[in-house]
Amino acid sequence: STVVTTAAAEAGDESVALAENGVSGHRIVIPVAATSVESLAAERLAYYIAEITGATLPIESSAEFDGSGPAIFVGLSQPALDRLGGDPRTDLAPQEHVARSLGEDVFLYGVGAHGAYHAAMDFAEVSLGKRWYTPREAPVLPSTPTVVLEPFDRVGGFDFAHRRVQFFSDLRFYYEHGANMGVTPRAEQIGIEDLGYESEIDDTLNLPHSFDGLVPANGLPHYAVDWNWIPRSDYFATNPEWFTLNEQGVRVSNRQLCLSNDALRAELTQNVLGSVASRGDRCVVSVSANDTPNRFCHCGPCTELMDQYQSPGRPLYDYLIELCEELETSKPDVRVATLAYRRDQTQVPPTLPAGETLPSNLVIDFAPIEDNYFADWSHPDPEIQETYAHLQAWGEIVAPGNLWAWIYPNPWGTGISMPVGNVER
Repeated sequence: STVVTTAAAEAGDESVALAENGVSGHRIVIPVAATSVESLAAERLAYYIAEITGATLPIESSAEFDGSGPAIFVGLSQPALDRLGGDPRTDLAPQEHVARSLGEDVFLYGVGAHGAYHAAMDFAEVSLGKRWYTPREAPVLPSTPTVVLEPFDRVGGFDFAHRRVQFFSDLRFYYEHGANMGVTPRAEQIGIEDLGYESEIDDTLNLPHSFDGLVPANGLPHYAVDWNWIPRSDYFATNPEWFTLNEQGVRVSNRQLCLSNDALRAELTQNVLGSVASRGDRCVVSVSANDTPNRFCHCGPCTELMDQYQSPGRPLYDYLIELCEELETSKPDVRVATLAYRRDQTQVPPTLPAGETLPSNLVIDFAPIEDNYFADWSHPDPEIQETYAHLQAWGEIVAPGNLWAWIYPNPWGTGISMPVGNVER
């Protein structure tokens, strides 16, 4: 059978005979100094073409390309620019990407670190018929040894500049669907060292529950084993007063931090600054409670903060305001992210003095874990209405652009596969 795609207005007027009976005259051309993203895009595209058509396309750098015959240009090498007559990206918005034909050539490029990859995946899906439905299964590919493409010119983009999905199974699944914002920390699992990020501010987040990594009680957690900027990993042995005072009046190491303790705050700030130094001065750093239930601390000063600001999470927010004020001066391109998570911890927004808002460098990632994930905000359930009221109240005190949403698509069961039923929420 033959795959034929429809034309867009500004494409060339020639069809692209990509393969005939499992043979192709095309090759894939990448820039001489191709980025790791461009190289990966070329490799994945060559794999899909081979699986779909049976044709093996060589991957050449533009220095190897002799200029003869048709090519698929991944990224804008000099031969690609020559054939296009200049750099076509000037009219593209951030993260937009293009898959287009001109004569028998195919051009795949875009704006940002991942533009060529997104364009290559658009070509594989729209032009070649590749589908990938869940991360636990292999891509579904047609068998089409003859592929003739009508002229095409497609521009793609994203509604959300930041896209981060919790990973299960094959990380490439999420990256190929444009949900790339958390790939770099685990990039070695997909065979490249650094995919970079494509947002105005480098979104190198720690994992969201970061207290254990920033002030480890009894050893670094698994996700922080290479955090060599943490001075030590046995804080509970020397400073038990820095940790939760439980209901029985005993300091325990398996809950949270005692955020009213000034010495703990000073150490936490130094470790946050170490995290920033390891990532660069344009980053988002997570300072967020551990994923354990119950209130932060029962000591007197922490309790006073909770009562004063009518929020169980006020000890944390009180510290974060102090931290953000310091970073505003010393690291103006850094943002701090924290989870609004659990009613007895941080979901309830603090009551601020009239007219005051949270610092402009503080991100609130609203994560209502305790409700029915499959109901929207119009549902009459009183807990859902309470959570909706919390979300609206956060909107009144968080700087524009800094209220993020953590959407739970039933992540502990079959719902980890996307798309999911509660996307409307």
